[in-house]
Amino acid sequence: MAARKKKKSRNRKKKVNLSKLNSTQLRNTGKQLIGIGKYADAIPYCREFAVRQPGEEANRLLVQAYQQRIKELVEKGMFSEAIAIMRSMENTCKVSLEPIQQISLLCQCHKYSEAVTVYQDNIESLTSSAKAVLDEFFAAVLLSGDKECLELLPEESLIISHYPLAQTLLGTFLSGDPDQASRALKKIPFRSPYRNFRLLIGGLLQLENDPTQADTILQKIPKNSPYYPLIDIFSSQGLDAKGKVDRLVAARETAGFDSLLTAARLNQEQGKFLSELLNTGRTDYEKILSLLFEYAECFPAQELKEIVSGLFIQCPDPDHRIVKKSTAGYSKKDLSRLYALFYEVDHQPLEAVEEWDDYLDRLPKNTPDYALRKALVLRKQVELTLQEEPPPWTQEGLTKDRVLFRLLKSIELDPDDREVWLQIIETSQVQGSSLKTYRLIDRALEQFPDDIEFLLKAIEASEKRDAFKKAARFANRLLKIDPINTRCKELLANAHFSHGYKLCRQKKYHLAIKEFDAVDSDIRSRTLAGRSIIAHAMLAYVQKQKEKGDALLAESKTYVSSPFMGTLLSAMEVRRMGLPKMRIKDFDKTLRGTSQAADIDLDEFYDIILWQQNSQKEEGKFLKECFLSMKKYFNKALDRSWPPKKARDLAEALAAAELYPQLKKIASSQLAAGTEEDYKFFKYMLIVAQTGNGRKNVTESIIYSLDEIMGIAMFGGDPVLLERVEILYNKCRTNCHANSGVQIDDSEEEYMKQEFFRMLDRMGGMGNPGSGKPGSAEAQRNMLELLDKLDFDDFDDF
Repeated sequence: MAARKKKKSRNRKKKVNLSKLNSTQLRNTGKQLIGIGKYADAIPYCREFAVRQPGEEANRLLVQAYQQRIKELVEKGMFSEAIAIMRSMENTCKVSLEPIQQISLLCQCHKYSEAVTVYQDNIESLTSSAKAVLDEFFAAVLLSGDKECLELLPEESLIISHYPLAQTLLGTFLSGDPDQASRALKKIPFRSPYRNFRLLIGGLLQLENDPTQADTILQKIPKNSPYYPLIDIFSSQGLDAKGKVDRLVAARETAGFDSLLTAARLNQEQGKFLSELLNTGRTDYEKILSLLFEYAECFPAQELKEIVSGLFIQCPDPDHRIVKKSTAGYSKKDLSRLYALFYEVDHQPLEAVEEWDDYLDRLPKNTPDYALRKALVLRKQVELTLQEEPPPWTQEGLTKDRVLFRLLKSIELDPDDREVWLQIIETSQVQGSSLKTYRLIDRALEQFPDDIEFLLKAIEASEKRDAFKKAARFANRLLKIDPINTRCKELLANAHFSHGYKLCRQKKYHLAIKEFDAVDSDIRSRTLAGRSIIAHAMLAYVQKQKEKGDALLAESKTYVSSPFMGTLLSAMEVRRMGLPKMRIKDFDKTLRGTSQAADIDLDEFYDIILWQQNSQKEEGKFLKECFLSMKKYFNKALDRSWPPKKARDLAEALAAAELYPQLKKIASSQLAAGTEEDYKFFKYMLIVAQTGNGRKNVTESIIYSLDEIMGIAMFGGDPVLLERVEILYNKCRTNCHANSGVQIDDSEEEYMKQEFFRMLDRMGGMGNPGSGKPGSAEAQRNMLELLDKLDFDDFDDF
């Protein structure tokens, strides 16, 4: 295989110039990044905020970012990096981790001397149980030969005073004299920090003659003891040499017990290998591979290959000489797979995708599992692509299209994976292709003809495309499988109504009546109950049968869920039937009066909101018109307390209806009391309300706020909101340029005016170019007025 260049991660994140952000933006962005788990990205914002506005709030926010980042690194096993962040937090914020956390972190990096110092400085604040665990751990460190602990611990410590007894016990055990070892064992007190070491040696003394008794003794060692990992090595019988090596390698973090190799009963070559391995750092992959290469005869060929492959994936440089030497006999296909896994572990998803492409090119097509193997790799490539920032939905061209392409290719090879079909449909919906989604649902139903979820999606997709008969066929098919499916009954009712309206417009009234009659009269939905009778009434009005229409409307009152809902349904149906504007105004007047007098039923109100949110095309337009007659009804509802999920739905409905004062109220209240997770959404909705969805002239601060929300949405992987904010941003940007009275943040203004004076100095003012002296006060005023009208980006170019 040709030599590869080590690929560098392609970081597409736009580097933000923090000096251009004001303090509020720094604080809000830092809080948002912490809220979505981007702690490393949050630290620069929080640190800059703390520099700008030092105080309790800034320090608390920065400490939170530091502590969460430390926790994240510890969970990944990156202990050295966690210590570096801990030091930075101590220097910047004058705050330290809890003593037990500091000690644990230092021990993970084998900084035992520092850990002992922290332990001694904070011993009074530790609980007795924590002291016992740490005493035993430091005793094990001392027993393994780390003599620095002898100098740091006080002489009266039990760790120091009992150390000679434990050392004598270890020596007599290794000398092979069980009688002397038994006598030495009895001298160690029961409450000694070496008590579990005593149990370990006691079990080993019984191992050869009475394995059952040995196991009983060894199982008394608690799980939090540093000797616990050794139990499996010695108590498990029948392990071959490799098995014992594996067990000892797993336990090598336990303070250096290479002196117990005798008890492991390894041959000389295996013992030599293990002794060297135990003295090798856990992340020194090159040294470990060198040892494996040198002692290859200790392992069966296939097992050695598996071990080398595992180390290859974790090593920092797969192109290092010793790594290449270890994989010299590997096929190009196997190397492509290893490089793909390496880049995946190294958080370089697109590089991993490219290596998986190489792997697929080399995958033999004549093997029985070729189709399944390729399908799984394609799905892995999709998973990796979705890890890229910004998400592929926000990108143009190949990356965006390849996600759906790979999913479709994988399902051709392995068509029975239901979850992948669902992912395909959801991906198509996100990309906004309704026709493609419609066809994909049909294909999924060919594979899963009785799947309820796919049938529901098919009904919804058919209604969106005005294929009402097809939607009804799908619904009836589903009801045969699940006769009480409420969602299906509602979708079927909507299909009958929609088809009935279509027939009315064609003046096929007798067929429309059949569609309205086909609606289930027992349906309980507030937006559907009684609606069939109201539709009949409106149809009577269309046919100039006023008395019949009035009678049917009166009859509908016994079926609708409330008088208010009855008037709303009537105001909707009069529009759907295309009755004259005067009739529509009459019904709107009734709706206005009923909505003003109606008590707010929160469940009913929320049903109306969801109705608007899920409405399509003409229905959404008619609901918007009805909502304009219900402003006071909405004002009353906004005085109630709304949980975030329902508040989001309410905001969506208000935005769609263009009820901007009401939208501003709900967005402001949720921002004041909401969670970090909902910040970006309600901030976006507040700007929609303030700008009339981008129609009004806006200030530069609005542009900065939208830019901030786009960044948070991108970091948080929210492609739908990101696209919406970008659309609003472009509208507002146009209006911002058109507005000659742009307001600029104080920090921006100061910077621009400083640049102006430098420029003025170079020009010699407006009146005397090239003189090197400032111009007149009038010239300066003229330039300042011009500067105030300039966009900041334009000023940079100028």
